[in-house]
Formats: sequence, structure tokens, C-alpha cells
Amino acid sequence: MSILHAGLGMTPAQMAEATTAPIAWPDLLASRMGRGRGFAQPQGLHQLRLRVAPGMSITLPPGLMSVVDFLAGRAHRIVSTLVARYVSPEKAIAIAHDVTRQLVTAGLAEEPLDDSRDPRVILEAHARVRVASLVRDQLGAHVEVRRVMRAEDRLATLLRLPHDACLVTLDHFVVTP
Repeated sequence: MSILHAGLGMTPAQMAEATTAPIAWPDLLASRMGRGRGFAQPQGLHQLRLRVAPGMSITLPPGLMSVVDFLAGRAHRIVSTLVARYVSPEKAIAIAHDVTRQLVTAGLAEEPLDDSRDPRVILEAHARVRVASLVRDQLGAHVEVRRVMRAEDRLATLLRLPHDACLVTLDHFVVTP
């Protein structure tokens, strides 16, 4: 399995040392000079090995999409899908809770800042539910489940999905005042 090793504050060179996923690293000259942004996106199935503190990383479930946003030559935001294919709402919510537990255990926050509503109820009424919001110092993360299509939709029928199709997303970012 290909690995994208990424963490907030890391440079592309630091990430490249432990990344095995095929990736085109951005030209960050403008970003390093504080005049622009750069993005990096691995190709194909990979796992995000998220550095949550110096010397501490957690490996998250495999997915097909991750984007690292660089500002001033350092990772400023990391967004990643945490499933390799569409999953049922129940499975997506279970994955989101598991990822939240990993992030809390790794010290990203003491407890998630959530509103304690049942995410299944929210997801039934809306296309997206934030399962957890985490904050520590100036670092934040949202773990979300998004319903892409309902089982009765034409595309779901063509794909022979027996359930609603959902994705799980991690959005890890630097909190700016």
C-alpha cells in the first residue's frame, strides 16, 4: 500500500522522505517566499500517515484522494477521503468514529467538540454530517460523512449499490485567528 506521510507544518522535502505514493510535489518558490500557495496530491489508492506531533504519526484507512495545501512552504491544510470506495452510512459513521478516537488518542484534542446528536439521524435528513470537530492549540480537524447518493438514485441502481453511498473525509488544518 502506498503511503502519503504528511503533517501540518511539514515541508514537501520532509514529507517526501517517508512518502511512497506517486505524487507530483508543487513548485513552492512563491509559497516559500510568502507570496503564494502550492498543492500536492498523490495518485491512486494510498494511506495517509498523519504526523500529529514530532515523532508521532497515525496511519488512517486507505483512500483515493488526499490534498496537501502549502502556505509559505509548509503544510497548512490536509484533506483526505478515508475510504477506497463508497460505503454504507453505518460503515461510514463507524469509520468516522474510529478515526476520531485515533486522533483523540494521539493528542489532537482531549475530547471531540460535537453536539451529541445522532449522526445517523442528521445524515438521513442532510447530505453531510460532521461527526467530530477537534481542536488543540492552533490545530483543528473535522471528521465528516457525506452521502453522495441514495440507494434509490439511478446511478446507485446502475452501480448495484444496495445502500446509500457515503464517503468519510478528514479535514486537518491550522486554525488562524
